[in-house]
Amino acid sequence: MERRLLKAIMYPAMILVWITGTYLANYYEYFHLNWLQFKILLIAILTVLQVYLDRQAKIFEVDANRHSPRVFRILNEFPTVLMILIVVSVVVKPI
Repeated sequence: MERRLLKAIMYPAMILVWITGTYLANYYEYFHLNWLQFKILLIAILTVLQVYLDRQAKIFEVDANRHSPRVFRILNEFPTVLMILIVVSVVVKPI
């Protein structure tokens, strides 16, 4: 089920976000805005985190995990914090 979620929903959604976001930012010429550059940085970090966690899931499948459960509990909070920061950066446009 986890594999299907990653391959059928998460990766296509991530690719769609990158394509449509890049298109819209280019179309409206927003790339020079600091808040958008900050948002793109956060989305890039979220993308790297997604790929890293996918690799960790593959390691779990072969029962070769080297990290403690505490590490994954902490890592579990990062996507939520990043998504909150992304939404706030769009609504408030702080920079």
